[in-house]
Amino acid sequence: MGAHNEAETIKVDTNKGETFRGLWKEYISSLYHQYGHDSYNGTFTTCDGGAVSTVTLPPEVDKTDENAVFYWLWDNTEKWECAKAVKVSDVDGIETWHVGGWAAE
Repeated sequence: MGAHNEAETIKVDTNKGETFRGLWKEYISSLYHQYGHDSYNGTFTTCDGGAVSTVTLPPEVDKTDENAVFYWLWDNTEKWECAKAVKVSDVDGIETWHVGGWAAE
């Protein structure tokens, strides 16, 4: 069985009381609803059951370069491990998070 890289961008409106963790949990729940609990369904649910760890990018990665961020996330995760998330901006209470990982298929 193989794996492919998964990417998602989550926008969090902290002005409305949203949190990254809360929105991520809702997103994972929707993936389980849509794709089931198959451990090879090709979604973030195969990344340690939808777990995610928040990380800080090293200074050499330009957080304004979406491709660079996702490539760094993919280079620093493995199949079956939890996905990794990094906050790339926070403007007027709107946070932008990029999440990357390897989904089993």
